[in-house]
Parts: sequence; structure tokens; C-alpha cells
Amino acid sequence: MVVKEQKALFLSKKGLPISRSSLAEMITKYAKQSGLEKQVTPHTFRRSCATGMIKNSANLMHVKELLGHKSLDMTQRYAHHSPESLRSSISVLDNCYNFATVEEGTV
Repeated sequence: MVVKEQKALFLSKKGLPISRSSLAEMITKYAKQSGLEKQVTPHTFRRSCATGMIKNSANLMHVKELLGHKSLDMTQRYAHHSPESLRSSISVLDNCYNFATVEEGTV
């Protein structure tokens, strides 16, 4: 019998892969112990990871690869933009086209 190699991010103390359901149970348990009122799931961490990378100017294609998504559409579902990240993109556009900021009273 050939055993298919399993890829696992988390391993037990015995070095065995932790099942998705066991991981979800552990996350729920520790979230409750920490006093978090919102439901916390493994996907909460994926969203936080993707959002944090995008907020810090990571390339969307790189985020896609790191999260193991097959499409950019899926990555975009996880990555939420913040007002700060959108402002930094406007700054990039401003720098590209050398838009001059007009000071009040100079026109």
C-alpha cells in the first residue's frame, strides 16, 4: 500500500498532521479563553495574513502563491484594503505623474 504524502502546516507533538476539525476546535477553545466574542476560525488567520500583507504593499500575486490559492479572485476575497493602503496607492500615482499639490490661496 502506497501512502500519499500529506502536506501539513501544523503537526502534533508526535509529528502527525493535525486535522482541520481538530485545528478549528483548538482555535475556538483558545479564542473563548482569551475573551474574544467574535467567532474565530482558521480562515480568520488567513484573512488577517492576506490583509496584513496587502496593507504593507505585498504583491497580490505573491499573496496568492503564499496562501495557495488557484485564482486571484479567491485571494481578493481574503485581502481587505484599509483606507491607509488606498492612500499609499494614491501617493504612488501622484509620484508617477508628478501631480503638483496646489496650496490654498495660490491659484
